[in-house]
Amino acid sequence: MIDNLKVVEHYSPHGLIKILQSALAQSGFQDSIVPVEKLAMLDQFHVLGFQATVELAALCNISPQTKVLDIGSGLGGASRYLAKNFGCHVTGIDLSPEFVEASCYLTRRTGLEANAKFEVADAIDMPFENETFDLAWTQHVAMNIEERSALYAEIRRVLKPDGRLAIFDIVKGKNDEIVFPMPWAATKATSFLLGFEEMQKVLLEAHFEIIHWKDETAEAIEWMQQQNAQMNQQTSLPSLSLPAIMGKEFMKAGANMVSALKEGRAGLVQAIVSNKLT
Repeated sequence: MIDNLKVVEHYSPHGLIKILQSALAQSGFQDSIVPVEKLAMLDQFHVLGFQATVELAALCNISPQTKVLDIGSGLGGASRYLAKNFGCHVTGIDLSPEFVEASCYLTRRTGLEANAKFEVADAIDMPFENETFDLAWTQHVAMNIEERSALYAEIRRVLKPDGRLAIFDIVKGKNDEIVFPMPWAATKATSFLLGFEEMQKVLLEAHFEIIHWKDETAEAIEWMQQQNAQMNQQTSLPSLSLPAIMGKEFMKAGANMVSALKEGRAGLVQAIVSNKLT
């Protein structure tokens, strides 16, 4: 079984709150409320960034009454987007105490704390009652979880009978093994990718019904190449950006990710699955 501490360490830059405070101040937000869109380069911790969140949300039929669970919420970007744009209530969970603290801080700074809250929790052992949520949301989370069947079973447990699971995840390609570091793992010890068909099989075995499935690999390659080109043209990193917050290794991991996608060693899937009644 994977040691969760290794995953937490990977996603825990030292002194994160102070880094965020400094970045906001440098960007002109010393004390003022920060518009959610101004954090898009920072808090959308996944390929395709803000675009991926907007597109996935558009598939989910979200209303102000929707109770959303953001699993592996990272810095809370998706949670805040959903809360602001749909008026729904979002609960975000993450293994990293530093990320949860940072999510709470950024949510206060955006004035959305009434609709988005965060807590430290394990995705395969969540502290929620059965049938609590209408929508579960995962972006670049499952690749860190070895017990994939346990993950989907636990998600199904906390979803209402007509609930849905929104997925935007990295999958295994058909070619050789990927080269580390990657944005989600420094070594293969905390990386557990499934292929497209294998992932579908595990979801079906967990009694989910697949209602939308799209290969986003080509879009991801184009987006990451554009991002890298823009970064290379700049003399310094924007203060409100993931590379500036996560450090130099993040840039190397991003370059490895582009290579893996282009060479067919990794792919990207966007999916919506329904909690089937049995």
